Amino acid sequence: MIMKPASIKEKILYNVDIPESVGVEIGALANPMVKKDDGDVRYIDRDSTEKIKEWYRKSDVVDQDKIVDVDYVWGDQTLTEATGVMEGFDYCFASHVLEHVPDLIGWLREVSSILKEKGVASFSIPDRRYTFDYLRAESTVGELLEAYFQKSRKPTVRQIYDHFSLFTELNIVEAWQPSFDGKNLVPTYDPGKAYSFCLDSVNNNKYIDTHCWVFTSTCFLNVLERLSELGLLDFKMRNFFDVEPNTFEFVVQLEKIPSALSSEEKHGLFLESLRKVHPHSLRVSFQASAGGLAQLYYDTGKGFNEEDSVIKQYSVKGDRVDLEFFFPHVPVKGLRFDPLMGPVNIKILSMDLLLAGDEENAIRLNSFQAGGNIRRSGIKDGCFFAESRRKTIDPSIIINLPRHYETE
Repeated sequence: MIMKPASIKEKILYNVDIPESVGVEIGALANPMVKKDDGDVRYIDRDSTEKIKEWYRKSDVVDQDKIVDVDYVWGDQTLTEATGVMEGFDYCFASHVLEHVPDLIGWLREVSSILKEKGVASFSIPDRRYTFDYLRAESTVGELLEAYFQKSRKPTVRQIYDHFSLFTELNIVEAWQPSFDGKNLVPTYDPGKAYSFCLDSVNNNKYIDTHCWVFTSTCFLNVLERLSELGLLDFKMRNFFDVEPNTFEFVVQLEKIPSALSSEEKHGLFLESLRKVHPHSLRVSFQASAGGLAQLYYDTGKGFNEEDSVIKQYSVKGDRVDLEFFFPHVPVKGLRFDPLMGPVNIKILSMDLLLAGDEENAIRLNSFQAGGNIRRSGIKDGCFFAESRRKTIDPSIIINLPRHYETE
């Protein structure tokens, strides 16, 4: 059995032959994904080793003594100018760098310029919903285009002000709780402090490190799709690892498309690859007598098991609960929905299955079947209802998929 990559490092390096490759890592600092002993890797950063160490001299997060020696200084140069290499590397890795780049479109095109055909660009990216960016709006393609045509090489006043004026303290585990209410969050810095960072940037021509871009995992895939449609992306999807419970980052692996192809051909390849890596999702709306943990099992041909399942927490607020379960793009033979790890009465209002980014398919009520520990169920008033046994810990509902819903 192929083991799923577990750590962020494993996801970034997934299926890349490091010992037999020549690659670059951007922004490695003190924690490189690939060490010199692992393979032929070159480190790129926005400044020299000495200046990077000085930058983090008082940092409690980065160990200054472990900062790697920078091979190429990026700064105001393009990656091609900095490395002196055109289409010569097999991979480019960057962990928590992409969101800091002032011109994301231009940067992605620079990354493409130094990679060989079929070279891999792999990035870990924070999901806004579980970081200090919670209060910020997701970045738009229009904002990316503005930075691209302005050829931004340092964060703009807008990016700096938004970063600091909406920066907030957030507990990741709490943010995953169904009872979490982000309306109670407040910015850490007052507007005057945020403005002072802007003035420092303008008056002293200082580089103020910020999160220039803010995404959720779904939003980022949508942005990539639009950039591809506009002819501004020379990559297709290779792998996608969504943010996992009680964590805050997702990983995107891209593969360089042959430059000789037309924009239309490149976009076609991107859409085809997106369908292959985009996770399936199941959206369910229901009413429940109690809140807690719900679990979706997806049968890949091995039957229902804990490894092939997704867990979501919810609380009962108002008249309905809306959950969306994401699960990998794998062959799906059947689904099982366990609404609660305990006794519960449930009424399913609607359920929609989205297979690998395709159109939504509404699950018909007659597709539901009582599973284990359900004492009574049926269809009433346009809904499917189920009542569990009183002392059960695992009531389940089987979702019988029509054959054309099954994926191969």
